[in-house]
Amino acid sequence: MNNIALLQFDNSPWTKTLKVALEKALKQSYELKFFDHTYPNLNDKFDFILMLGVRPIAKRGVDGERIKKHTEILIDFGDYSNDDRSTVEDCYFYFLEGGKRYANHYRKLPKFVFDDLLYEEQNDEILTIFIDHFLDRDSYSELVYKQILSCPYPTRIFYQHHSGILKNPDKKTLMSKISPKYEKFKFIPFEEISKFYRQAHVFLPTHSETQGMVALEIGACGGLTFMKPNTYPGEVPTKFYHVYYDENNPINWDYAIKATRHSQRKKYRDQVLKNYSFDFFKKALLENLKDLKKNGPNNKEDKLTFSFNYKLK
Repeated sequence: MNNIALLQFDNSPWTKTLKVALEKALKQSYELKFFDHTYPNLNDKFDFILMLGVRPIAKRGVDGERIKKHTEILIDFGDYSNDDRSTVEDCYFYFLEGGKRYANHYRKLPKFVFDDLLYEEQNDEILTIFIDHFLDRDSYSELVYKQILSCPYPTRIFYQHHSGILKNPDKKTLMSKISPKYEKFKFIPFEEISKFYRQAHVFLPTHSETQGMVALEIGACGGLTFMKPNTYPGEVPTKFYHVYYDENNPINWDYAIKATRHSQRKKYRDQVLKNYSFDFFKKALLENLKDLKKNGPNNKEDKLTFSFNYKLK
């Protein structure tokens, strides 16, 4: 069995999520060893070393040359195809197309949701709404609060506050500002936060984001997203069912009740899973590692394009 080291040098939510995803995807095929804020031991050798997070070598002063001595193939992760922060990595996995691919050792992986933890668990006797944390970035939190006030039906609100999930927050709490880099934002393991996602009929984002993962995750539970136009970029909104509203066209709560019943939820879940099932990510990752082991990384000067068809049979 080949061996892989996972190196973590920060505690961001994405780093922790990626660690869980890689462990789930790789544990049956590889022997895994995890290093938390430390380098491999002097005589350690690995077929692969995977750097957890977004560009930790470039962003956090991690000694990439030191790490490369312990592996045949060093792999970095990030968001975009055009990220120019390439350093000593042999391969870079990204999840989003952001323009022309910066280098030929860049490879795309499909985004994923943990669909084994995302399924219907809604109680249709009360309308349950999940609201994401308010970042001070393109926010429309006040508009969200007005929509909630206008709802004539009994509601239960789950709000992701920096201290954790709060139930039925008051206006002051809901409007409290927080920086995207706030270090004391409480990390909630996905096993725990998914319990709230599964109960949500409706998701109300409060600000613009790049990937829209909460909308996808709640969609995988059969929930419906109501949001302002341009909350998410590009083709992201085409991957989950959603309804637009704004200051002049408020949420129609009668429609929301009808559109979030049990009879509708399967199609919302199916829409997400046909694009972001965890099996797509797992299959693509394993195929890429197999190719890297057999053929080596793409030369950074090579003009050939490398790609896989991730469609499951």
